[in-house]
Amino acid sequence: MARFMYLVDLELRYNDKPKGDNDYPNYINKTITVGIYDTYEEAVKAGNAMLEAELESRFPLNKNWNRKQRFGEMYNMSLISDLSYLTTPFSFFAHIKKLEIGSISDAVEEAINARSRYKEWKNSNNEI
Repeated sequence: MARFMYLVDLELRYNDKPKGDNDYPNYINKTITVGIYDTYEEAVKAGNAMLEAELESRFPLNKNWNRKQRFGEMYNMSLISDLSYLTTPFSFFAHIKKLEIGSISDAVEEAINARSRYKEWKNSNNEI
């Protein structure tokens, strides 16, 4: 039987100076885990606390948007980014990801069964 948990993370994307003799900037994509929570509500609370403490306290709101983004709102169920929210010198993406903890064997069997169902469906629709 599968169990679900919720991962909260923050992905940062930015450029750094070239490494070594390379003439190209070093592109960094770093993801930091904030935590793993038993419920979506706990993940929302932790994600919003992280946004407030680590980002909103350091960077101004985008003057054209001028409002805080929050996890749990209608359009922000699982992703918040810097695109219209904050004025940061880097890109960021805060996520809440649903984790399924269960049997790998059951998941493999379901994938095999789904493939068979798909083939049957495709064959029956091609006959029309």
